[in-house]
Amino acid sequence: MSAGEAVAFLQFVERSANDVCKVDRFFRFTKGINIFPAQLLKTLATIDKVFAIAAAVFQTQLQVKNKKYKSCVRWHLRDPVAILERLISSAFNEHKFQISSEFSSFNIQNVIYVTFGGDRGGESTTMLVRVLNREGGNSAAYSLPVRGWCCMLL
Repeated sequence: MSAGEAVAFLQFVERSANDVCKVDRFFRFTKGINIFPAQLLKTLATIDKVFAIAAAVFQTQLQVKNKKYKSCVRWHLRDPVAILERLISSAFNEHKFQISSEFSSFNIQNVIYVTFGGDRGGESTTMLVRVLNREGGNSAAYSLPVRGWCCMLL
């Protein structure tokens, strides 16, 4: 199965990456074939780690260099605000939430600061979000992916 067919399949069945990995394992063990590209399964597992919030997954062609194109799996969360709600809620529940005037030089009361940045590794790029009001929140544990893309040679 091509990456494009795999993406179409995922959109059609609206299942989690874990479910898709189970289908792939079934075909690998019973028929000896991999129906999904390994890099696609890795990307979907990354999406699934984000509190199991639904993601939209697409296949596109990206120009990389010298007018060469690679097939790219692109994804984004359907409800990224839910991630922020969970990050803020966990900071409150763990008594780690800081009032903005305690750490910000802007002297603005009752503000929740959010930062959005990218993390690139190998063939994939992931955009992350984090809440700055969390004490000790500048770590991978509190920087969660909201969108990304992964290029693979097909």
